[in-house]
Amino acid sequence: MKKTTITLFVLTSVFHSGNVFSRQYNFDYGSLSLPPGENASFLSVETLPGNYVVDVYLNNQLKETTELYFKSMTQTLEPCLTKEKLIKYGIAIQELHGLQFDNEQCVLLEHSPLKYTYNAANQSLLLNAPSKILSPIDSEIADENIWDDGINAFLLNYRANYLHSKVGGEDSYFGQIQPGFNFGPWRLRNLSSWQNLSSEKKFESAYIYAERGLKKIKSKLTVGDKYTSADLFDSVPFRGFSLNKDESMIPFSQRTYYPTIRGIAKTNATVEVRQNGYLIYSTSVPPGQFEIGREQIADLGVGVGVLDVSIYEKNGQVQNYTVPYSTPVLSLPDGYSKYSVTIGRYREVNNDYIDPVFFEGTYIYGLPYGFTLFGGVQWVNIYNS
Repeated sequence: MKKTTITLFVLTSVFHSGNVFSRQYNFDYGSLSLPPGENASFLSVETLPGNYVVDVYLNNQLKETTELYFKSMTQTLEPCLTKEKLIKYGIAIQELHGLQFDNEQCVLLEHSPLKYTYNAANQSLLLNAPSKILSPIDSEIADENIWDDGINAFLLNYRANYLHSKVGGEDSYFGQIQPGFNFGPWRLRNLSSWQNLSSEKKFESAYIYAERGLKKIKSKLTVGDKYTSADLFDSVPFRGFSLNKDESMIPFSQRTYYPTIRGIAKTNATVEVRQNGYLIYSTSVPPGQFEIGREQIADLGVGVGVLDVSIYEKNGQVQNYTVPYSTPVLSLPDGYSKYSVTIGRYREVNNDYIDPVFFEGTYIYGLPYGFTLFGGVQWVNIYNS
């Protein structure tokens, strides 16, 4: 009886020991609270493809803590970064057209300007991206993908005055209304007034027009009473049709001339921009070429003059140079254009002649190196220019 008991105990121990030595354990290194740049080679084990919760950094700035899928490469794991993720992390939408994606809609990082380091020890993903492919920060325009036409609504502003004169015993009345109606993409607006002065009653409509935005071409279509653009010619009142570039759809930084600061960083560096001795902008850049575009400079509201640029390298070296600039009276950034087309009748109040039909068109285009091309045409049956 004792012999049987000992034998069973030994066999059980052997089987259990074999199971222990055949199993591989993976540990959560995140509990060690290691910095993003540190590793834990003394604990390293082979990391298998799959989903992992990681801290995602872009140019040393934490973007989010999320679960990402990592696929196996030759000697490492590569994260699956979709277009949505790249936009969320700050990559400009227009830069996505130059990137390649696989069948799983993951960007092919080896064929992109993005560089990455995955550290399984502290569960971090470090991404480095050139500043020129990053979207503008603090843009005043919402992303075009979330634009909408709003809701259907009726609006009404009004004003009324009453005046009684004790001298002549006269009463005068004045009333003004500004009704509006929003229906889909269309906006209908009107301004009308009524007055009763010295027994003289008068009602008139100052203007009435309907307009809508054209998102695809960043323009605005207007039908009714408006004024022509004052970019090249004097602004005149008209009743008819007009098609104009709608600059409310475009960030101020993209439609105004500002300098672009370019440079080369030898290491992870800090770039500082000063004007008149005051620090107005500072950012971190990875090694290689960087570009501080007009988007960042425009947000600072800097004036005409000289910008002093300093690059502080991680190894202690400092590069200094200046960027002088001035803004011409009529100038647009390189590649930006604006236009206006109007056809209708000249609108004059209390005229005794027939309003002439006219046409007006203008076009302005920003060229490289600070040049701007512009031109326009006016035609009326009694005048042309």
